[in-house]
Amino acid sequence: MQDDVSTALDALLDARPAAPSAADVDRLLAAGYGEALALAAARRTLSRRLLAETSPSDGAVIAADLERLGGDLDDLRGRLVAVSARYLLGAQIRAEPAWSAPCPRLDGLPTRDLERGLRVAVARTRRSRMDGLARLDALPPPLGLHIPRCRSVHTFGMRFPLDLVWLDREGAVVRVDHGVPARRVRTCMRARSVVELNAGVSDAFLVAGLAS
Repeated sequence: MQDDVSTALDALLDARPAAPSAADVDRLLAAGYGEALALAAARRTLSRRLLAETSPSDGAVIAADLERLGGDLDDLRGRLVAVSARYLLGAQIRAEPAWSAPCPRLDGLPTRDLERGLRVAVARTRRSRMDGLARLDALPPPLGLHIPRCRSVHTFGMRFPLDLVWLDREGAVVRVDHGVPARRVRTCMRARSVVELNAGVSDAFLVAGLAS
């Protein structure tokens, strides 16, 4: 299944000059996101097996499988974000979400709807601010997290790179940090809030009206 999804995502990236329908892109992004979650779950299962394994030879096999799964997951995340950045940025403005995928940590938060079907969840509670996006296996590319009253963030515990869009008191952009990897600290003293997004999609969110 993962090879089929990856091949289809690559085909979307190579689709020139003909563009696929929005519905086709939506379906494939949703399938790819589901596959990324499945790969992440498989990695967690293998990690538990590796911790419990007592045979060095069997442990080496599990470790190799774990490394392969990690590479497959990183490749799939990269394809998902690349397709999202291309088609969300070039899409016609539409009222409905670009595609629907569950994200339990953010689904219960208040959201702000942007153009092009993009959405930003707002972390207003202490718990949602502390949790952020850390330890999430994947984030649907049409979704971001806005953290008010924030001038500094860290990416310890992150499982995918982020674009950070720093906003001032009026909601104007003061800086964008692109592709911030795990285990980093970023600070912007001119900012009053930050929006955390999948790496590569910040331009699409800015075009859709993220900033005031």
